[in-house]
Amino acid sequence: GRWLEVTAYSPSKGQFAVIVTDVTERREAELKRECILQTALDGFCEVDAKGRFVDVNDVYCRMVGYSREELLAMHVMDVEAKEPLDEALRRVERQRETGSARFETLNRHKDGRLFPVEVSTRYVPDWGGRYFSFVRDITERTRAETTLRLRTQELKEAQRLARIGNSLRDVDTNVIVWSDELYRIFGLDAKAGPPNYEKFLSLFSAESRQRIHAAAELLRSEGRGFELELQLAAAGEAARWI
Repeated sequence: GRWLEVTAYSPSKGQFAVIVTDVTERREAELKRECILQTALDGFCEVDAKGRFVDVNDVYCRMVGYSREELLAMHVMDVEAKEPLDEALRRVERQRETGSARFETLNRHKDGRLFPVEVSTRYVPDWGGRYFSFVRDITERTRAETTLRLRTQELKEAQRLARIGNSLRDVDTNVIVWSDELYRIFGLDAKAGPPNYEKFLSLFSAESRQRIHAAAELLRSEGRGFELELQLAAAGEAARWI
């Protein structure tokens, strides 16, 4: 159907006038915008030049624990928990200059708890200046990254104490990764990256190279794993075994 905007007024005593405007396109655009915002997986907020909330979607309301009515009476600094006001103002000024920004910060839930978010925002100078932002709760991602970092640190320390190194190879990409301890065992610089196969073989004695070749052939032809004790090539020092 079509949408009409009707304005009635009295131009003079005894007269009555009506202005009818077809606002179908505008109304359809508003409905599409509302549908997009309310079905988005991320939170959305529109903030004016003074930092006051102008519009929010249901996801953002659930994210911070406030109702829409409560948020529309609040300032963005009421939920910002990482940056002090002066830093936030400097960031806002940079956004005005660049037109957009993406950053991570902390928001404060209504119940007082803090949670990390990733914000993607765009500045539009119309209507006195507006900031349109999508906000993503990255609590789970941050927790996973922190857990991975701690476990990596623990593994590195365990390998250092036990003098155990490991390497991984992605068959699809042929990317090889060595642990820090493996570089130390072979006396190589980690900044140079893992050695190629020829360089790797040169690190061992001639007899050990033959054993590696034989074990690798069995692995390729029969899929059999192997466990070997190998002698490193001596370079003016006592022989070392791994």
